[in-house]
Amino acid sequence: MCLMDEREYQQRIRACAPALYRTARAILSNEQDCADAVQEAVFQGWLKRGQLRDPERFPAWMNRITINECRNLQRRSLKQRRAVEASVEALRQPTPRRVTELEAAVSLLPDKYRLPVVLYYAQRYTTGEIARMLDVPEGRLRERLRTARRMLGRMLKHEVE
Repeated sequence: MCLMDEREYQQRIRACAPALYRTARAILSNEQDCADAVQEAVFQGWLKRGQLRDPERFPAWMNRITINECRNLQRRSLKQRRAVEASVEALRQPTPRRVTELEAAVSLLPDKYRLPVVLYYAQRYTTGEIARMLDVPEGRLRERLRTARRMLGRMLKHEVE
């Protein structure tokens, strides 16, 4: 076992921090999540430093802790996202009036927005599949979906008022 002091730990962390961030970046897509995961890994490493048997393995050991923290963050994020989606879905239970209003609003969208909305939400194609069908870059297709959602939101807000 190896119990290093604070100064030695800080030196070792500074040496391997860029690699830890690269590891987090390979797993997580959000910069803030990467920073959070690395910060938590550094903290956990400090708490568990007495468990390190071979000081030469410190970078690999910290990398393993970072990977675990990234996965923990992904699990927490997924649980939160599922809870939010369930809440939103409960609020969106379609009533005949809502369905009719939504269908009417979708029919008013320009073609370049209406078709992706129908393919994505009604027919459940992925953005990649729709992009290939429409022969547009996937990023542009996602932007069209965002724009369509904003347009529908404005249209349906006017309906409610």
